[in-house]
Amino acid sequence: MKSEFFRKYKVEIFIFSLALLVRGVLFIVNLYTNGWALDPTIHGQDAYYEVGKSLAEGGGFSAWLGLPTPFHVPIYPLFLSIFLIIFGSYLPAAIVQILISSVIPILGRKISLKILPSTKIAFWVGIALSLDPYLVLFSYVFYSETLFIFIFLCFVLSIIRYIEDKKLKTLSISALLLGISVLTKTVLQFLPIFLVPFLWWSLRKEFTIKKLTYHFVIFIFIFLVILSPWF
Repeated sequence: MKSEFFRKYKVEIFIFSLALLVRGVLFIVNLYTNGWALDPTIHGQDAYYEVGKSLAEGGGFSAWLGLPTPFHVPIYPLFLSIFLIIFGSYLPAAIVQILISSVIPILGRKISLKILPSTKIAFWVGIALSLDPYLVLFSYVFYSETLFIFIFLCFVLSIIRYIEDKKLKTLSISALLLGISVLTKTVLQFLPIFLVPFLWWSLRKEFTIKKLTYHFVIFIFIFLVILSPWF
């Protein structure tokens, strides 16, 4: 059973292992350079560290002097604060973030296979993402990029699946993931303006206008509901 699993997913296992090795080595090297001090190793300059700590300590969404701040959207600081509440340390958050970052090349490879059905191209996409310097660096430094890219690639895969299976459930999951992506990093907040017309055009011959309208009203509704508590 195990040998069958490894045979089936040997490429994914190799890419994940390579990504994890590179990220783990750089993390340990930087820890050593900083005298095995965790905070200077993981601390970014965008105050996520401070907001996460404030949330964990009951100080609310605050970065400086205990004052509320709208400087960041909530998902990533909440992600960090959960580990601080449970473990009393940011080390587990850094480790989980490294693991998440190591999955990103696998998702990139899978998207490549969907767009260009070439196993060779997909393999090298995975290798490139495994070794990308910024992805490696941000895998343990507390910036939102790693979590954002992971959620965004899951969204891309779900949209591709919706184009394939045309199920409302799949589209609803896509809207949920897009909303969470925006609450992690706001760069995608206007994506539905372009995405909905693209999908409408792509599916116009397979759906009635009534069904298309229903699907995309649900998509926009779920997306806005996810964003509504914050915006």
